[in-house]
Amino acid sequence: MKLKVTVPQHTFHKAAATCLSWSSTEELYSVSDDNQLLSWNVSNNEATKITDFNCDLLPTDIHFLPRIGGALGKHGDLILITSTDGKFHTVNRSGRIEKSIDAHKGAILVGQWSNDGASLLTAGEDGFIKIWSRGGMLRSTVVSSDHSIYGACWSPDNQSIVYTNGKFLVIKQLAPNTKPQKWKAHEGVTLCLSWSAASELIVSGGEECRYRVWDSHGRQLYSSSLHDNPITSLAWSPSGDLFAVGSYNTLRLCDYSGWSQSLEKPITGCIYKIAWSSDGTQLAGACANGHVIFAHIVDREVQYMNYTATVTERKTIIVRDALHDTLEVLELPERVIQLSLRYSHLVLTTPTQCYIYSASGQIQSFQWNTEENILATIQDTHLVVWYCPTGCFDPTLFRMCSLINDSLELSRNPRINDFVGNSVSIRRTDGSLLNVPISPFPALLHRYVQDNKWTDALNLCRTTNDVVLWSCLAILATQLNGDTLDIAEESYAAINQYDKEFPTKAQQIAGAALLGGGLHNAESILIHNGMLFHAIRINLQLYNWNRALDTALKHKTHIDTVLYMRQKYLEQLGKEEPNKKFVDLRNSIGIDEEKIKQKIQTEMTRAIKH
Repeated sequence: MKLKVTVPQHTFHKAAATCLSWSSTEELYSVSDDNQLLSWNVSNNEATKITDFNCDLLPTDIHFLPRIGGALGKHGDLILITSTDGKFHTVNRSGRIEKSIDAHKGAILVGQWSNDGASLLTAGEDGFIKIWSRGGMLRSTVVSSDHSIYGACWSPDNQSIVYTNGKFLVIKQLAPNTKPQKWKAHEGVTLCLSWSAASELIVSGGEECRYRVWDSHGRQLYSSSLHDNPITSLAWSPSGDLFAVGSYNTLRLCDYSGWSQSLEKPITGCIYKIAWSSDGTQLAGACANGHVIFAHIVDREVQYMNYTATVTERKTIIVRDALHDTLEVLELPERVIQLSLRYSHLVLTTPTQCYIYSASGQIQSFQWNTEENILATIQDTHLVVWYCPTGCFDPTLFRMCSLINDSLELSRNPRINDFVGNSVSIRRTDGSLLNVPISPFPALLHRYVQDNKWTDALNLCRTTNDVVLWSCLAILATQLNGDTLDIAEESYAAINQYDKEFPTKAQQIAGAALLGGGLHNAESILIHNGMLFHAIRINLQLYNWNRALDTALKHKTHIDTVLYMRQKYLEQLGKEEPNKKFVDLRNSIGIDEEKIKQKIQTEMTRAIKH
């Protein structure tokens, strides 16, 4: 894992860039001693001037109001900017100053919204830290120190703050009558710090050219080697697994334990401020030479059995199979945020999509139909058309409602050019186009369902008696969870999926809810209709052991069944029971295997008769 640093070709700021903050994962705002507020487009590293502030507003810190749950609150994109004249300002994203408050004598060195956006703190060279309402009303002066406050940060729960005090770090609880926690952090003045919102670890940097990692009790977990220059900026990633360190012409990436993963030496002068994007894939730095540098995390690697997936560029992943000595390049339309490789599948997310790849057949190209919810893909040298992509919750049905074309005419490494109507256009390696016709009936079935013409959809399936159409209709009728369960049952019966039929109306509705992903809704329906065993059973089938046991205990039934199924599951894995709740119950409740099997058979038979 390392950082790929990009320095813009032009210096958009005419003086030192002092601070910056992300408005979204695609946009960054920066301010400088040239009094300019700039907006940066991350895709091309180009800046647009938002406004020029008055010459007496020399910014020291900037922070966008946090988005709670990823959404804007009623206050919108409100920006906090502090300055050397002791004032802080709330500014809208167009650069207009909404309010200015005289807060400190001398420069304000830190301005930061709380994690919930309900309040803000300011810390100054006058040694004071003050808490303000979002509207600018002073709530309390929580710290009065003899030293200038160079760094301050909220705790993850907003109930305390950590700040620098000469060579020391201090954690101050905001509750009244609580004693501060203070410890010596550095041999020289402590210049910067950051408190992780995820891991609750604190990292600090000092004038003696070291950074150190602490827990929230002040215990040192790591101390770096000596750097060439003082540490001027620090920032934790949102997930808490990484942090970045800034110094003179230095940008370092470290894991949460403090060990360095990457060291870059950009020509920037001092990096005054580092800020991570909310997705944790990129960071930016405000530099003394006027540059704003951007860095993306690359060479992230995940492994599973003989497979290794590596993010080599923002939008590129290379998958290697060591067993067969093969390599595949996945090109994404957006940057990769997270990825995981387990159970023969690669799962990755981008800002707007989640992709799931099978390790046994990686998708090389895909295209949605221009008119209907139908997807065409290239897997190896095969064209695969999924007529009902929403059926992916059931692998058996998913295969039944798909078309596989393995014609030799596709040649090696074909790519889908377009998918219009009933024709898939494929670009072969020699540059020629090949049009592959597909059945028009699935598209017609989709239109019938969209228009709520279920009788026409059913007649189409009965007339053609095609497995693909029956499978699509079964999926579509089930997912609506309305008055189409009879159609779903007939469809499942037509493709010999009798296990999908539901004996009772309650089981029909619950089963449809479960197939659509509504576990709690399905469970509630079964319990309401007195089908407690079946409510417990669906949790057992999903390995939701605690929920199954809680339901059994609450209704005082089938407790031994849950314990027995849990015991069989752990025996298959060759593991001991780690859950004390299960251990205690198993010691107090006898497990009679034959009796339990008989109870299960009785419940299943009763449901069918009912």
